Amino acid sequence: MRHCVRSEGTVSYLQLAAFLSLVSCAKLSAQTTSTKVDFERLQATIDKLLPKIRPAVVCIESGGGSGSGVIVSAEGLVLTAAHVIDKAQDLTIVYPDGRRFKGKSLGTFGPADAGMAQITQGSAHPFVNVASGKDLEMDQTVLALGHPGGFDEQRGTPLRIGHILAIGEHFIQTDTALIGGDSGGPTFDLNGDVIGIHSHISEQLHVNNDGHIASFHLAWDSMREGDHDKVHYGKSLGDKEKKESRGKLENEPSNEDAQRSANRADAPGSPLRALAEKSKANGGSLKLSREELLKLRQDLSARTESLAPTGGMRMLDNWARHWHSRFQADAVRRSVYKLIAGGRTVALATAVHPDGVLVTKASEIKGKEVSVDLGPNDLGDQALHPAKILAVSEELDLAILHVVGVKLRPLDWTGTSARLKSTSEMGTICVAVGASEQPVGFGVISVAQRPLDGKSGAYLGVTVEPEDGQIRITDIKPNSPAVRAGLKTTDLIQSVDGKPIRNNDELLACVANHVPGEQLRIEVERSGTQLSLLVKLGDGATLAPMPGAREQAIDSESTLMSKRRWFFSKGIQHDCAISARDCGGPLIDLDGRLLGLNIARAGRIQSYAIPISDVVGFLRLHGFAMEKGELQ
Repeated sequence: MRHCVRSEGTVSYLQLAAFLSLVSCAKLSAQTTSTKVDFERLQATIDKLLPKIRPAVVCIESGGGSGSGVIVSAEGLVLTAAHVIDKAQDLTIVYPDGRRFKGKSLGTFGPADAGMAQITQGSAHPFVNVASGKDLEMDQTVLALGHPGGFDEQRGTPLRIGHILAIGEHFIQTDTALIGGDSGGPTFDLNGDVIGIHSHISEQLHVNNDGHIASFHLAWDSMREGDHDKVHYGKSLGDKEKKESRGKLENEPSNEDAQRSANRADAPGSPLRALAEKSKANGGSLKLSREELLKLRQDLSARTESLAPTGGMRMLDNWARHWHSRFQADAVRRSVYKLIAGGRTVALATAVHPDGVLVTKASEIKGKEVSVDLGPNDLGDQALHPAKILAVSEELDLAILHVVGVKLRPLDWTGTSARLKSTSEMGTICVAVGASEQPVGFGVISVAQRPLDGKSGAYLGVTVEPEDGQIRITDIKPNSPAVRAGLKTTDLIQSVDGKPIRNNDELLACVANHVPGEQLRIEVERSGTQLSLLVKLGDGATLAPMPGAREQAIDSESTLMSKRRWFFSKGIQHDCAISARDCGGPLIDLDGRLLGLNIARAGRIQSYAIPISDVVGFLRLHGFAMEKGELQ
């Protein structure tokens, strides 16, 4: 029930062709009539709405899985997605503050993936209003909330911002960033009314479908009475619905358009074209092995990223590109430089002092010879200057660089820590600045400053069971780091890096305290013999998912994600669509004030920035913070 979509181990030819059409031909219109006043009004609206709508966005737990929902009456009526509750009766409804209530599933309406539930405990529940759905408009700005990945009291309900891309009879399409666990969560208009319920996410990073609130109204009474519509959710998006004209999205390609797009996107003999032809010959479906599925997703991801450097830009990013001067970004941009290693950009660096001192993301340049690109010289060539690492913070993943004999344009770091408290709260509109004239992302602070000491993404690949104060390996995943290190089933793990391991939780915690690529020394007992094995941890995000877990694999498909994207002492989460190579650049607000330094593209729905107060603290610790234009 964590999944936004029920995916079998098949890939339809039409699905493949339609996706290629989307990534090849999508036209994102920018709202070029906007002004800074419009954005200030948008900021004021978000600030006003959030305290009212957040308390009503709940997590729905049942059977070991979870989704999201939204309370729409004081009596505890909850709207959600059909696929979140259709196989459950008893539910647990979790408030954002952690309070838990019993609930029950009511009814569903298959064509819109619509579901309804009821909280059966408590009274006077917080609730929001529901729009009629009759006055939705293309390109209208929307806000999305949910519980991605399940309930997390420390994180709360991340906010994401976007626009309506298409409007159909039963679904609306938006460019807000969603992932597994968001299913059933609400999309709001700028009146704070629910206009859609998260249903289905696509392979493209910013194309998602919501059940249209108008369809909820259509089936409201029957769902409340407990009726379950016989039309399965999967069919409501398929050929049957198209033939019956039951709500085709306005920008959804026809079969003929999809065919032409597939022909245009893939030359004869290419892997994607071969799979598409095989699928067509097999009646429109294609059985794929685990390895083939991963390869297909990587190919699709590579094509998407080649067409759009941000992996599928949102309309909001187009906003920023057309209106970057409105955000005071130019003055900041002149202090941002590209770091080059092996002939390509690996990160950004932000100037700290005019005498060649910069700050950047440490793990992207670790072990590499890097140069700073200072832009074209008098001859028109790029001016690359070697950089030396002066200091590193492992907790913040920051590094201070020095380029000898150059003059830079440093940012004004004066007073940034005092500005932080009032400008980095959830809902703050923000811009990610790069070295080019156009920003690399635009969005909102999704979650205010918090520790980011959760999962590291490191992966070992074993299943264990406790045995006499130790743990025995009962299963090893194919092609995992455990296999490559020589671990075997029935091995009794005794210690990791000299620390005794007595249960699965201790093993998980030990792995989570490291990042992919690090090595661990594991002591095991095998058939009475003591062995010491060295294992190089892998990246869990590169694992091919089992069929049915497509949305959980979205992050693993993309080369945009940072190698180190977890385990920072603290950070700010935002939804700007940056890439790994954009880390090290500033995050600013509408007035150009510094919010943080981008440190990781951590997933489909989130990027992280180190709060500017912590960046300044790190710089001051090593004598490189600026005060009144002088080095302290």
